[in-house]
Amino acid sequence: MKPVKRVVILYRFLPQYRIPFYEGLRSHLYRAGVELSLVYGDGDRDDRAKGDLVDLEWATPAPNRILTILGAKLYWQPVLEHVRRADLVIVEQASRLLVNYLLLGQQALGLRRVAFWGHGKNFQADRHHGIAELIKRRVSTMPAWWFAYNQRSADIVAELGYPKDRITIVQNAIDTTGLRGEIASVTAEQRKRLTTDLGITGRMVGVYVGGLYPEKRLDFLVDAARRVHSEVPEFELVIAGDGPDHGIVERAAAANPWIRYVGPVFGDAKARLLSSSKMFLIPGLVGLAVLDAFAAALPMATTDLPFHSPEIEYLKPGVNGIITDHEPDAYAGAIIRLIRNPLARQRMGDAALAASRHYTIENMVRNFGDGVLLALDRANRPVR
Repeated sequence: MKPVKRVVILYRFLPQYRIPFYEGLRSHLYRAGVELSLVYGDGDRDDRAKGDLVDLEWATPAPNRILTILGAKLYWQPVLEHVRRADLVIVEQASRLLVNYLLLGQQALGLRRVAFWGHGKNFQADRHHGIAELIKRRVSTMPAWWFAYNQRSADIVAELGYPKDRITIVQNAIDTTGLRGEIASVTAEQRKRLTTDLGITGRMVGVYVGGLYPEKRLDFLVDAARRVHSEVPEFELVIAGDGPDHGIVERAAAANPWIRYVGPVFGDAKARLLSSSKMFLIPGLVGLAVLDAFAAALPMATTDLPFHSPEIEYLKPGVNGIITDHEPDAYAGAIIRLIRNPLARQRMGDAALAASRHYTIENMVRNFGDGVLLALDRANRPVR
């Protein structure tokens, strides 16, 4: 079927984990007669420090121009030529993206239809970002359609006064199906080689995979891990990822032979590391990494913080993971109890694996794609 409608997604950067989603969504929409275009920026220094930004052959790069005004970063993406023929433009819900205001202005004049895709609010906002968050709340009621990360995000958008019948719950995910397959293919010999190469025993490995930045609480992780190791000497910690706080991890690994830092890992390397681990440890901000843990049948251990991303709702305390007070002794104590209770670890791991079969790219593509078709179907109705 030759596409008769055109949808453009604009995003500030393109991380590797989003590729399966965009590929799947493009195919899903094409079968329904809709052409999908993706225009992406190059992020900023912190985004690039994570080491996971990629390019996509059929998508269009549009490097960001970053302005700093009174300490706040504002982004301009030169994308207007790419949205000229679009029936729907989907943008990130972010008050710092200047093009959003221009597109919404065009929508007010009847020239454009705009949809937001996002959390509903900035879960990591602090008092320094209060004005930006007020602007975001106001602007978030203006688009023609909303793609909310999950039910938690949808509830936030609805509380702003946005019509529920124009909210699509995406159920944000990574390619858990593919990751499960990669992990299942890891052999005992590959696991043994990994632990040998790392210089660890591999008997009781706690793993961290993710960005290395302040909200992840890496100092806290190292402190709690030392307390665990003092009680359970076979406990070892492997940290994978990159970001502005990599120095914290490098110093900890240099001072403690049972801590290993392996840098960013993807694909088969990530699968081997997860397959060699017993639990997934992120005491700070939890986002989509919870699904890495679930796909590997690993219980996740985190702490009760106000700035977790919406995906924290996937973690059910006592079922597929644990959430403790944000205090090193409490966190370390819960990990020690889990280490000493293999039956509880197995039960939580089984529940985590079951959850990974629900939170999939396939479901996300279907949810998002069906929402796009609904938004296009409503295009002949006035935007309220």
